Amino acid sequence: MNLYQVLPAPGAVVNLDQPEDIAEFRSLVTPPKPDWIRAVMVSNSAGDTVGPDGTSGSLTAGSDRALLKVLRSLADGIIIGANTLRVERIPVPSDTALVVFSHSGVIPKENIILPARGSADLVVVTSPEGAPRVTHSLTGIPHRVMITEIGRSAAEFAGAIREMVGGGALLIEGGRQMWESFAPLTDDLWLAVTPPPTSQRQGIPPWWPVPPEQWQLETLFTDDAKMLYYRHTRLPGAPPEA
Repeated sequence: MNLYQVLPAPGAVVNLDQPEDIAEFRSLVTPPKPDWIRAVMVSNSAGDTVGPDGTSGSLTAGSDRALLKVLRSLADGIIIGANTLRVERIPVPSDTALVVFSHSGVIPKENIILPARGSADLVVVTSPEGAPRVTHSLTGIPHRVMITEIGRSAAEFAGAIREMVGGGALLIEGGRQMWESFAPLTDDLWLAVTPPPTSQRQGIPPWWPVPPEQWQLETLFTDDAKMLYYRHTRLPGAPPEA
């Protein structure tokens, strides 16, 4: 799996299957200061962060999972919302804390993937009312609970989480409420955009009178201004318009 650096030129190629390339890439993307907040997400060309199945799994493509693995390894704490955990299976790293925000305290433990080796550090941020539910939901899974009141600022949450996980580098993985809450504090944003064919209309404007399912995307071009140029052709057998 390769990452192609287009800008700034000259470009470079990083093979995320090669340890030496990964080490070099890590040195390039390591946060420049201890207290760093990084957001990462995958979306389609329409800006949707979930696919037709309601998860990001149907959007993922190419090297984005390998890239995420590297970014995870550089964080002291990975932050997600409980809604993300309810629809997706989330691995808990063996060397990084996974922090789950859940006001209700109901955690779907069947979607938590524990590491095969090492210990897992699972932290749940919840309300006073939700704390007993966390304990019940995570029976048999080691975890810690951070009880907090609603209304704290993102900066206060970040400070409390850093104290809880023992480090300052935080990675915001989702969902949208988490990204929006921490956006004012975010130092860098990593956005993997899947090719337009994963978008329902494949770049065809909503007002185009021919149904999009009668077309297929043949060619896609881009330029230095990041414009996209699509070439669609009618699918064989699609009825011509009168």
